[in-house]
Amino acid sequence: RRLVRGAQPAWSARGVIAFVRDNRLFRIRPDGSGLKRLTSRPGQQPDWSPDSRQLAFVRGGLVYRLVLGRRVRPRRVTRRRGNNPVWTPDGRWILFDRGNGGFRAIYRVRPRGTTLRTVTTGNEGRRIQVLEPDVQPLPR
Repeated sequence: RRLVRGAQPAWSARGVIAFVRDNRLFRIRPDGSGLKRLTSRPGQQPDWSPDSRQLAFVRGGLVYRLVLGRRVRPRRVTRRRGNNPVWTPDGRWILFDRGNGGFRAIYRVRPRGTTLRTVTTGNEGRRIQVLEPDVQPLPR
């Protein structure tokens, strides 16, 4: 059954779906109730934090963090370009990739935008493996 028109769905640990529609972030429950727009400005590539209280996403080529609560306000995490943000299972880091065409590197940064670290350099950063605590990485 189609719940709503949208793309880039991301499931939270609490059973809520974040998705992109009309270049904005929304959330909805799996039964179709609770539809809510989260951003009034563009957003892409949402990923839930492990506690389902925050979303990492991309806006204008930069990684942002959205803390969900009474006042939902995006916070910029990176000062330079980044794509495909993914939370670590412990919620302490956001991983993302940066680069062009055949050269992509993976970085990690604290959710508040501090302690940026390079995880990979060169072509091994072409993709980020899904970080699940009980799943082994796929063989190359």
